[in-house]
Amino acid sequence: MLKDITLGQFFPGDTLAHKLDPRTKLLVTVLYVVALFTAKSYIAYGVLILTLIVAVRISRVGAKALFKGLKPVLFIIAFTASFTPPARSCAIFGSSALRSRVCVPPLR
Repeated sequence: MLKDITLGQFFPGDTLAHKLDPRTKLLVTVLYVVALFTAKSYIAYGVLILTLIVAVRISRVGAKALFKGLKPVLFIIAFTASFTPPARSCAIFGSSALRSRVCVPPLR
């Protein structure tokens, strides 16, 4: 059963991505995740997607291996996407005496 899980598994290779120090790869991954959470526009998301595509191309990991590694995460992605608010979402907090309205603006 554990042989089928490729998430985080090392694929041997002789590319620039494979030769990097593991700490560097970990730091770049953390910075990428921070960039994903702080992106505020479609242009920023586009740049991040292009960055991911370039990184995958540099590593020369095949598409089949890449998507096989994402299979265990697909449920989490679908679950998270189901709670993503629409373009504009508002919520009212508090009691009838003290109400606070919070709105999430759409992406630009």
